[in-house]
Amino acid sequence: MANYRWIKTGVQGLRYREHPTRKHGIKKDRFYQFKHYVPGVISNKTAKPVQSAESFGWLSDGWTLEKCTTYIHKIKENKKTGEGPQSLEELRKLEELKNFQEQARIEKERIEAEKLKKQAISFNEVWEKYFEHDPGKKFNSWRTEKTIYKHWIKPTLGKKPLRDIQKLNLQTIKKKMKEAGKAERSIEYALSIVRQIFNFAQDNGLYSGAIPKINRKSKVIPKFDNKVKRYLRRDEAEKLLPELKKRSIDVHDIALVSLYGGLRFGEVAGLTWGDVDIDNSKIYAMDTKGKVDRVVPMNIVLKDMFKRRGPGRKHELIFPDRKGNRMQSPSHTFDRAVDELKLNEGVTERKHKLTFHGLRHSFASWLIESGASIYVVKELLGHSDIRLTERYAHLNSSALHDAVNGLEPVKEPKSAKVTHISAVG
Repeated sequence: MANYRWIKTGVQGLRYREHPTRKHGIKKDRFYQFKHYVPGVISNKTAKPVQSAESFGWLSDGWTLEKCTTYIHKIKENKKTGEGPQSLEELRKLEELKNFQEQARIEKERIEAEKLKKQAISFNEVWEKYFEHDPGKKFNSWRTEKTIYKHWIKPTLGKKPLRDIQKLNLQTIKKKMKEAGKAERSIEYALSIVRQIFNFAQDNGLYSGAIPKINRKSKVIPKFDNKVKRYLRRDEAEKLLPELKKRSIDVHDIALVSLYGGLRFGEVAGLTWGDVDIDNSKIYAMDTKGKVDRVVPMNIVLKDMFKRRGPGRKHELIFPDRKGNRMQSPSHTFDRAVDELKLNEGVTERKHKLTFHGLRHSFASWLIESGASIYVVKELLGHSDIRLTERYAHLNSSALHDAVNGLEPVKEPKSAKVTHISAVG
């Protein structure tokens, strides 16, 4: 390259050399260079100008004669005024800075536009993504959430962007549900769904704005007493179990597992023969609501029932539905038997009604009444928090009396004889 001949152009200081073989179009490719004087620097002080040859680049890379000439005119103009870049290197650095700043501006605008787009996403758009997100959720849960969303949440929030949803909108849902006579628990459920949608949107990068406070402290979610008030007395159980057996042996046996084992319906429905150890009188409750597997001892009633029904293959459901699949909800046979025996006669509040879940509560209540420790009951029920089990504590009032009455009295020394002296007048 050192032997290449430099060829002058019509522009002062601008020259080029040609590549021996490479072409740009029909002509040989050209490499442009600018030869001029730049300020010299010695010990941070300006010295006499020195000659410098600064390269533009190849014609094939976009460095045309016109483009090079434009840069040279800028440099010469800056030299006259004494302001701005006075060399190609300085000019390039300035342009790099400007390009960087422009790219930064473009990126900032992109981020802002993306942020505004996220904040503009409607509640219904997020709901549709949320609804498709977790196919593993139980069928009954999805069905309930879908119904609540359709009737109570969508009419108020569906078309609204998440950024525009305020506490007042949530109060509107609450008011409409109250006016329709919906229970406080249903209202809490609806507002909890709203909270789940907001959390889902943030967790998945769909929304980056604020979330309205949806908790009891914010006074949006209503306070209510959700403690179970109804469980089976033993004389009621003696009537209910034969009635169930008369109607359906399967429903009867399922009820036994909940009443004498404390299992939730979902846990009973999921039992396979591999979860039951008849020889060692154990039931393995797997994939429970609290996500904690536990072992439940079986009494003689359950042991005899499982012997009568099985055994079956290890992975075979013990209580399948009519199609051989896992049951999704308790049979209405249970409710009809309760109605026949008038166990809910005159009862209006749900928490006072006997439902299938009441069998599990009966199991816990009977244990407490028989003197079992609340910590033992907690483990048998599979509660993750002792506070969930404490709802049954009041049933053991006799134990409280026994505990107090059992306190050994402190032996006090006998009082010395006291002589009263009359005042002398």
